[in-house]
Amino acid sequence: RLLHGEAHFQVAKNAGWPFVVKVGTTQIRAVGTAFNVHFNDQAVDVLVTEGKVEVTANAESSSGEITNTVTTPTLTAGQRVTVRPQAATSSTLLPQIANLSAAEIADRLAWQTALLPLESKTLAQVAAEFEHRTGHRIVLADRELAEMRLGGSFKPDDVSGFIHVLESSFGLSAERVDDHQTELRKVR
Repeated sequence: RLLHGEAHFQVAKNAGWPFVVKVGTTQIRAVGTAFNVHFNDQAVDVLVTEGKVEVTANAESSSGEITNTVTTPTLTAGQRVTVRPQAATSSTLLPQIANLSAAEIADRLAWQTALLPLESKTLAQVAAEFEHRTGHRIVLADRELAEMRLGGSFKPDDVSGFIHVLESSFGLSAERVDDHQTELRKVR
């Protein structure tokens, strides 16, 4: 049972004993595979990196009664499905299935590596990644900062070090709003 966050599973083959991950009202079933699950309040995201996975999504009423069930086609390596919670009155759940390139897969699994790759990413993308990994929000007070391109790599849990580099190397000013939020703006 995954209550919140992200996990990567590598499952040994045993057809008689399938591996099942329950995420909210969604169930991921695998036999001899590797897959990544990311869960937050908006969606359950499943990325298959090896083998095959089946995803079943249920809509529940406020009393916990299952009102609708949808099972995806069997997903194979390189496929990703996103299931968004639906209201119990919804007549269908619409999981979104996509094929990802090797670069997209590597980017989605970058949280497992020691360094966060920044190469060719915008400051808005990197800020979102730091928030995803640490819960610390970096607010870009000036809109043009969002499209600023970065390079290199950084420790994914070192928000203060990253902000220091932006201040010292890019001429930005940072104001820490509270323990969970910092505002960045151009120095005028």
